[in-house]
Amino acid sequence: MKLLGKICAVLAIILALGVPAKAKGLKLKFEAAIYSDDKGGKLYLPEGVDCGENHMVVADSGNHRLVRYTIQDKTISFKAEIALPKAYPLVVHLDSGGDIFVLDGKERRIMQLGPEGEAKGFLDPANLPEPNKMVPKSFVIDREDNFYVLDIFSSRVLKIGKDGKFLRQIFFPGNTGFISDLALTPRGDLLLLDSVVGVVYKAGPDASTFSVLTENMKEYSNFPDRLTTDAQGTIYVVDQYGSGIIILGSDGSFLGRQSGMGWEESLLRYPSQVCNNGGSEIFVVDRNNNRVQIFIATEN
Repeated sequence: MKLLGKICAVLAIILALGVPAKAKGLKLKFEAAIYSDDKGGKLYLPEGVDCGENHMVVADSGNHRLVRYTIQDKTISFKAEIALPKAYPLVVHLDSGGDIFVLDGKERRIMQLGPEGEAKGFLDPANLPEPNKMVPKSFVIDREDNFYVLDIFSSRVLKIGKDGKFLRQIFFPGNTGFISDLALTPRGDLLLLDSVVGVVYKAGPDASTFSVLTENMKEYSNFPDRLTTDAQGTIYVVDQYGSGIIILGSDGSFLGRQSGMGWEESLLRYPSQVCNNGGSEIFVVDRNNNRVQIFIATEN
């Protein structure tokens, strides 16, 4: 019995440290890491990333800037730097026209920039229902350029049109711990991530409430903080404190855990925002390693 107890204790320590576990059907293969711009200016404590087939934009938070890259034939090249000296960029997304939207961690407002970084104001809907104040924690943009804003002030998700008008709201489910991020599936379902309770919630395109999608993820995560989906609906959850990536099926089933705490490429240290480029590549902000890592999702 003493030997069994020791074995269980060792397994618990391994899980807590985020040592990689083999995925059931999918695995993430390391492809590349981005550390700097073309002038040798290194990323510093980056928080956000948006990616597509031909682009990547990094919220280089510690340097108070955005860094833009182009992607062609799997080659990533520096394009431009957008200085934001008065802001602390946390989350970044592009709309279909190339405008850049950035959540500023200082003012807790969503800034709008043109493709070249020219200021265009803020996302400030004027017709919000009571309470008419909005404090964003995160946001996503759908294919029609509508915004879904995670409003932690009023414990709700706000849908805002591309013209800035309020469209609808869905309040967080009861008994939540801390809702840290949201994502959209290819079908238009809205996902919410609860970092404390350790579950993902889902609401359909016309739903007025959220329902539980996953079982409690505490068995294989420490503090899940960010999430995204790919074109097949697979869900990728970033375990910030455990420095790993949890892979879930579109039905919420556990498919595996990848990566772990470390400094070598393919390992992570307190990762942040994650995105999918529309294909098989997953981009992860490896914050405390001051880089963005790119993985390819492949079948086992």
